[in-house]
Amino acid sequence: MRTGTSCVAGLLLVLGLGSADAAEVMVLGTFHFDNPGRDLINVETDDVLTKKRQAEIQAVVDGLAEFKPTKIAVELTPGHEASLNATYAAWRRGEHELTRNERQQLGMRLAAAAGHDRLYAVDVSVDLDFDAAFAAGGRAGQDKLLARLAQERESIMEIATAMQGPDLSIGESLRHHNGRIFDEGNGPYLLMAGLGSNDNPAGAEMVAQWYRRNLLIFANILRLIESDDERILVIYGSGHRAHLKAFVDQHPELTAVSPLDYLPEE
Repeated sequence: MRTGTSCVAGLLLVLGLGSADAAEVMVLGTFHFDNPGRDLINVETDDVLTKKRQAEIQAVVDGLAEFKPTKIAVELTPGHEASLNATYAAWRRGEHELTRNERQQLGMRLAAAAGHDRLYAVDVSVDLDFDAAFAAGGRAGQDKLLARLAQERESIMEIATAMQGPDLSIGESLRHHNGRIFDEGNGPYLLMAGLGSNDNPAGAEMVAQWYRRNLLIFANILRLIESDDERILVIYGSGHRAHLKAFVDQHPELTAVSPLDYLPEE
């Protein structure tokens, strides 16, 4: 069921620069089950605690469990990891009801299915000043670019809303969130990089922070790998997927595994 080694890693193997035995990393992009409203694009979702959605989530967990992850990483800063694992332990003792958050609905269920005693928090907090970037574009007279970005935002909202529609199961929605659209999801950020001027490249500075955040997250993931036998499952907001997947694909000592090989097909 696993996908092959990335093209770059495969070339390095041919050149004798890579390793045939490589740790496996699966990046599972997901929508926020309990949307906190902190993203640039926010879409309302169904209540995942209903009986129907709970059954769908269990089907997703059953499929992903076949990957047999050795560690599960989630979108949470390391400072909150102890609290996360205390909650996980309480749930396993029957003293906690899972909340709507995907860290609990997917991460904790998968950790329990794999027999893990903990999860790993790998997020990095970075301030992205979208307002400053758009204001710089206004001062630079970039009305055409600003209009294009507004159009792009509306288009993304429509696509994201369709991907999380009430007629789609959780598994179907996650298949969309791990498909081509999110694998190639850097376009809007690259458009924003042009906002501002030579003297005030506010757009590029903001986008550089976004790239920096994802690279630091990836570095935290790398530090979880202790042997070539590791199978790391990374559960993250799908807006990060393009970067994290690309980093795994291009790393000479990692094998990328696609969630599509494990998510239920309906």
